[in-house]
Formats: sequence, structure tokens, C-alpha cells
Amino acid sequence: MRAPALFIHDKNDDETKFLGTIALALAWPDARLVAIDKLAHRHTLRDAKAIKHTIS
Repeated sequence: MRAPALFIHDKNDDETKFLGTIALALAWPDARLVAIDKLAHRHTLRDAKAIKHTIS
């Protein structure tokens, strides 16, 4: 795990737990976690704010 990582996760995702992503981001060197709200599991890919984090 030497590459930087970006995790974008909805705090209320019903499919995967947010706490698991927190643990993964903490264990991954050079990782960044962006917490989002009200996008569920799949709508993140269509959200302008989430997309902006991937290109900044």
C-alpha cells in the first residue's frame, strides 16, 4: 500500500459500514477520507462535490 488513496464514503451507507472505511483509511499510509451525507452507496459516483474531491 504505497500509493495514495482517497476514500469517499457516506456516513449512513447501508451496504458498507462507515467505521470500516475509517479503519481502512487510518491503516493506509497517505490516505484521505472524505465523509459525505445522504448519497447512500451508489449515488456518490454522480455527486458533483464527491467528484470534485477526486480531481483536486
